[in-house]
Amino acid sequence: MRKFFLIAALFAAMTINATDLFVGSQLVEWGDGLKIEASKFADVVAGQKLVFTYEDATDGLEFKVLNEHFDHLAGSRKNVWINGNGSYELYLTPGAVAAVKEHGLQIIGAHFTATKVEVVDGEAREGVITLWKGFYWVDNWGEMLFYPEVCTTVDWSTIDAIRFYSEAGRSDFDVNFKKGWGDGEHIGGISDMSAGDGYVELPLNDARRELLASVDNELIVQCFKGDNKAAFNATDIVLVPKKETPTSISRSSLESKAVKMIENGQVIIIRDGVRYNALGARM
Repeated sequence: MRKFFLIAALFAAMTINATDLFVGSQLVEWGDGLKIEASKFADVVAGQKLVFTYEDATDGLEFKVLNEHFDHLAGSRKNVWINGNGSYELYLTPGAVAAVKEHGLQIIGAHFTATKVEVVDGEAREGVITLWKGFYWVDNWGEMLFYPEVCTTVDWSTIDAIRFYSEAGRSDFDVNFKKGWGDGEHIGGISDMSAGDGYVELPLNDARRELLASVDNELIVQCFKGDNKAAFNATDIVLVPKKETPTSISRSSLESKAVKMIENGQVIIIRDGVRYNALGARM
């Protein structure tokens, strides 16, 4: 009996911070997506996860912003396929949260029945900006494809580097960032990177920032485990902000001379009349 109560308590602790955005049964096909209005996202913060539950799926899945262009949600992947019954988790990046708070969200695909959309707590690495978080199995040559919004929502002049985190426990694998497959569209690869604790890091120069800012079709993250090496999961792609930029302030400055407040569930820092987010980036 005691074991049962312990399990129940753990389950309650895991689910207590879930917020339902939609519960029901709605058939979704191209041209008729599930729409969730912006007001439902008022308390959502970056670092949480959107969990979408579906039935009878037969094809792809897309997350779009309910603006006039139906932009794709920042951080969502292009090559997402769902089948049958299940659920799909989408990490909410700062760019994604800003978009859905202003415009709302559409979930659409070829054919499925949407039964639930909820937001649950997640976790974010401190001091960096997450572009994508999840699990991607790196085995033979393959690629993660991201919609261009993953790049167009970023001020690249404020970014020092991109980190690729994995569970490989090593750095002798291949990873390439590309904006396309043509000449001059290679952004950087493993030979340009340094290794850290659980990640490899691509430093950014002006040429790489220009390529990233000009992504207009897709950002390609090409991966290979390496010859005769073990496969592994990729887990995060994050940005390392510059320590001091015209659009950011230092952590010590934030703590000593700033006023902190909570606005729409997010930490806002005001210093000398200028608003910054929790990472110190100017808003």
